[in-house]
Amino acid sequence: MSNLKLTTCEKALFCKRLRDSGVSPQAIAEKARLSRSHVSYLLSLASAPEPIFTMVKDGQVSGQLAVKIVRQYGDKAHEVLLGLLSGQDDVARLNRTEALEKTTESPVEDKEQGSC
Repeated sequence: MSNLKLTTCEKALFCKRLRDSGVSPQAIAEKARLSRSHVSYLLSLASAPEPIFTMVKDGQVSGQLAVKIVRQYGDKAHEVLLGLLSGQDDVARLNRTEALEKTTESPVEDKEQGSC
């Protein structure tokens, strides 16, 4: 899979389809020649609520930031991301750079994480 020219979102949906058909994340990682942590990231991205996945696909937020915010804020993640983008939400008072820097804690191998 690493040699294919798929976007991060396409890779995420591919991994999700495999998992939904019964393939374990470990087997996905081995077959796709990706780390287990990267497959976990892709599965998390693919499982994000549709509005958030669309934000990533449209390049409004990085996949890494989206996954981080979903994990941290759950059902309120979309509101938080909208607030970060608008700069008008209480959560957006966090320095946007800090929010982006905190996403580096997620193990991600793709260089094209900005959008799908």
